[in-house]
Amino acid sequence: MGGPCWRVGRFRAAGSDPVAERLPRRHEGLSDLTRTLSTPLRGAQGPHGFRLVPDLDEHVPVGLLTPSGVRGDRAVGSVLALLGARNLADLALPGAAYVPTNVAVAAAVLVPARRSGASWEELGLNRDHLDRGLALGAVAGLGAVASMLVAAAAPRTRRLFDDERVPRHAPAWERLYQTVIRIPVGTVVFEELAFRGVLLGLLCRRLGPPAAVAVDSGLFGLWHIVPTVATARVNGIVGIGRLALVGGSVLATTAGGAVLCALRMRAGHVVAPALLHLGFNDAGYVLAGRARGGHEASLPPAPAV
Repeated sequence: MGGPCWRVGRFRAAGSDPVAERLPRRHEGLSDLTRTLSTPLRGAQGPHGFRLVPDLDEHVPVGLLTPSGVRGDRAVGSVLALLGARNLADLALPGAAYVPTNVAVAAAVLVPARRSGASWEELGLNRDHLDRGLALGAVAGLGAVASMLVAAAAPRTRRLFDDERVPRHAPAWERLYQTVIRIPVGTVVFEELAFRGVLLGLLCRRLGPPAAVAVDSGLFGLWHIVPTVATARVNGIVGIGRLALVGGSVLATTAGGAVLCALRMRAGHVVAPALLHLGFNDAGYVLAGRARGGHEASLPPAPAV
C-alpha cells in the first residue's frame, strides 16, 4: 500500500516527530528557536525518503502536525460526534432530508480535519492522485456490478434482492432520483468522504495504518445498525431473524469497509472506493426493483455496503 496515509503512518509510528526534531535545544537560545519556527517544512524527508508534508508551502506552527497532540484528538472526537449524531438522526428525519443533511455533514467533518493540520493528500483528496483513483475505481466498480448481476441471476441468491423498501412499480423519476442523486450523493459521496477520507486520514495520523483501517472499518459496520433495523422493520423481520440480519450486516459492512479502505490507500484518492461503493449500491437498487416486480414474497435484502 503506497498511499500517503501509509507513508506518513509508517514514519510517525516509529516514534519520530519531524517537528520536534527540528527544535533546537534550550541552551541554543531564543533566536535559534525563532529561526527554526520560521523555516518552512516543505520537502522534509522521513528516514526512508518519504515526504512528510508533500503539498505544504506555508510555515506551519509547532504542534500542528503532531497527531498525538490535542488538535488531532479533538478532530477525531469532533468527527465521531458529528457522525454519531447523523446516524441517530435517521430515526427522526424525513426521507426528503436525507441528501441535504448528508451533504451538510460531509462538509462539516472536513472543518476539524483541516484545522488539525491534515493535508488534502492525507484526506484522500489530492488532485494529483485523481486519475489513478478514477482508473482503479472504474475497474473495481465494474467488477462490483458484474458480481451483483451474477448474484441476481443465481437461484439461491436471487430472492435476497426482494426488498420492501423498493417500490414494485416505481415511476421513472424516482428511479432516476435514486440512482443519480440519492445513492451517489447522499450515500456514496457522504460515506466515502467521511469514512475513507476524513476519518481514515485522521486515524492514520493518530494510530498508524493497520489500526486505523481496523477502527475505521469497525465503525463503518456499526454505522449500519440503525438502517438495518429499519430495513428489518419494513420487511417484517422480527426476533432472532432481526438479530441475525443486523449482525450479518455489521460483519458484512465491516469487511466491505476494510476493502474500501485498502482501495483508497492503494489509489491515494477517495474516488476509487467511491466508484466501487457506487457500483454495488446502484446495481443493488436496480436489481431489487426487478426482483420486486417478479416476486410476491418479501425476503430480507442483501446487506448494502
